[in-house]
Amino acid sequence: MRKLTFILLALFGASAFAQSLSQGQQNFQPPHNLLQNSGFERGLSKWAYSGATPSVATSGSNLLFDKASLVWDATAASQYIQSGLISLPEGLKGVSCQVSVQYKGGDANLTLQALDGSSNVLGSQALAAATYTTKVSAVFACPTSGTVRWKLVSTADAASVAIDQAHLGAADGLFQVSQAEFVGSAYFPATTNCEWQRTNTAVGAFGTDTDCPGPTVDTQKLGQWQTTDTNLPQVTVNNLPPGIYKVTVTGTLYGAGDWTMAISDGLDTRGYASGSGNGAASFNPTNVSTAWFEYTTTGNHTFEVYGSSSSGAVSLSNNANNDRITFMVERYPLGTDTAIRPDKADFDWTSFTSATNVTTNTTTIAKWRRQGASADFQLGIDWSGAPSAFSFIEMDLPTGFTMDTARMNSSGLYKETLCRGVIFDPAGGTTRYWVEGTYVDSNTIRFRLLATTGALNYSNFDISNSSPFSVVNGSYLRATCSGIPITGWTENIAAPQLVNSVVSTYAGVSKIEYAFVTASTATVSRNSSSWLSVTRSSAGIYTLNFTGGTWSAPPTCQITLEDSAMGFHRFSNTMTATSVNLNIANTTDAVSVDRNFNITCIGPR
Repeated sequence: MRKLTFILLALFGASAFAQSLSQGQQNFQPPHNLLQNSGFERGLSKWAYSGATPSVATSGSNLLFDKASLVWDATAASQYIQSGLISLPEGLKGVSCQVSVQYKGGDANLTLQALDGSSNVLGSQALAAATYTTKVSAVFACPTSGTVRWKLVSTADAASVAIDQAHLGAADGLFQVSQAEFVGSAYFPATTNCEWQRTNTAVGAFGTDTDCPGPTVDTQKLGQWQTTDTNLPQVTVNNLPPGIYKVTVTGTLYGAGDWTMAISDGLDTRGYASGSGNGAASFNPTNVSTAWFEYTTTGNHTFEVYGSSSSGAVSLSNNANNDRITFMVERYPLGTDTAIRPDKADFDWTSFTSATNVTTNTTTIAKWRRQGASADFQLGIDWSGAPSAFSFIEMDLPTGFTMDTARMNSSGLYKETLCRGVIFDPAGGTTRYWVEGTYVDSNTIRFRLLATTGALNYSNFDISNSSPFSVVNGSYLRATCSGIPITGWTENIAAPQLVNSVVSTYAGVSKIEYAFVTASTATVSRNSSSWLSVTRSSAGIYTLNFTGGTWSAPPTCQITLEDSAMGFHRFSNTMTATSVNLNIANTTDAVSVDRNFNITCIGPR
C-alpha cells in the first residue's frame, strides 16, 4: 500500500511539474519583447479593447501560430485593441525599438501604433489586406523615460483581422532594400483544338475554349500562382505585394486582317502589339513586353491576353506542335520602397525645459527634433487648452546649437519671421488660432499665439513659409517652426556588429580619404573625393590643403612613395583639420626632391 501511495504521489508530482513548466513556457517572453501574452494563448489577458469583442481562434484558418490567435472586426473608427502601459527598462531607453504583429485579413483601415504614456504616436504603420499571414511593423526611437503601449486602431469600418505574435520592444535590426525581382512564369502547353478566337474591332477578351488546358507553372518566386483551368488565356497570382509589375506574354496570333494583342489585369489594358495578315490567314509570332501595372497594396491579380481584328477573326493558336502561350512576370519596387541612411534619419520629438512665458516668467517644456536630410531643426511648444490671446513664449535652442543665420539668409528664410501657421478650432467652434515665430537672437525664437473669431485676414497673413499647428490627442495645440538651419549638429549612431567587419572604440564617425599626387606639378588624381589640393613651394616641399568640412579635427595620414627605394618623408608638427606641410627628402644627403606619392588619411568626420 505504501508503494502504491508513493507511485501515485510521484505521478501526481510529475504531472504538476509538467503543467507548471508548460505554463512557464507559455508566459515566458523574450527579454526584448515587453508584451505579456503576446501570442494570445491566454485570450484577452493583459489586453484591452473597444467596439466588438475580439474572439480567440484555436483552430481553423484564423489560427496563425501555436495554440491561439486573436480575431477582431472593427465596425467604426477609433476602435482599438491595446496593451497596458509598460515601463521602459533601462536597456531600451533611447534606442531603436519596434512595434509589430503577424496578421491575416484586415485592410488599410487598420493602423498599428506605438504610443508613449501621453498617447503620443511614436511609430505607426497602416495594414494592407492580406490573404496570407504577413507581418506589419514600424521602427521608432524609444523614449528615454516613461511608458509605452502597443495599439491596433481603426480609422473606419475595417475587414476582420486575425493577429498573433505581437511585439513591442527592441528592433530586430532587419530592414529590406527592395530591388527588381522575378515573380514567376507559366505556360499553356500545346493541346489539340486549343485555339482562342475573337471577332471584334475593339480590343477585348478572347472567347472561352474548353479544349484548352489550365496553365502550368514553370517558376514561382513570389505570390501563389494558380493553375485553375478557366478556358481562357490568363494566369492568376495571389498575394502579390505592392510594386510595379512588368508582364510579358509570348504566343502565336494569326488572322487575315490587322490584329492587335494586349494584356489586361481587369482594370487596365496595356502592352499593345499589332501585326497584319495581309489579307491571308498567315501566322505571325508576336510578344507583348511593355505591359506595366502598378499596385500599392497586397492583392490577387489576374493577367489575361486580349485581342482585336480589323476584319474577320484573330486567333491565338495553342494547338500546333510545340505551340505555347507563356506568361512571365517581374516586379520592380515602388518609389516608397526606400532604405534609410542612419546618419541622415529624422529624430522624433524630444522635450527639454527651455521655454519661458514672457508675461509670467514661468518655464514650460519645449520640444525639438531633427527634420530632413540636412542639419535642420523643427522646434515646437505645446499649448494646453485654449491659449490666451497674444501669448508670448520664448524658446531657446538646446545647449550646443545655434541658428545658422548665413544659411537662413541664403535660403531666403526671413531672419525676423521664421514661421507662421494657422488652424481651425479643434473643438469645432468659431475660434481660430494663428502662430508666428520670430527671431530674437541666434539662440532664441519667440512664439506668439493669437486666438480670434471669424475669418482670418489672409491678405495680412503671409503663409508662404507656414508651419501649421498640429492638434495632439485633441487636447492641446503644438505650434511649430520647421526647417530652421542650425549648427552644432553631430550624429553619433552605433554601427551594427557585423562578422569580419572592422570596428573602433571611437564613438563618432571616422572618415577615410585617399589620393595620388604627381609631385612636380602638384596634381591630385585617383582621389576618393575632392578632399585634397596640393601646393608645391619647391622641390620636395608641399602644403597639403584639406577641403573645408572634410575633417572636424586633425587626421592621421600616411605617405607611400611611388619610388619605394628612395627618400624619407616628414610631416610638420602643426597638422590641422585644414592643412599640413610635407617634406620629401633623399635619405643619403637629406636634399628635398620631388617624388610622386600616395596619401591616405583617417580622421573624424
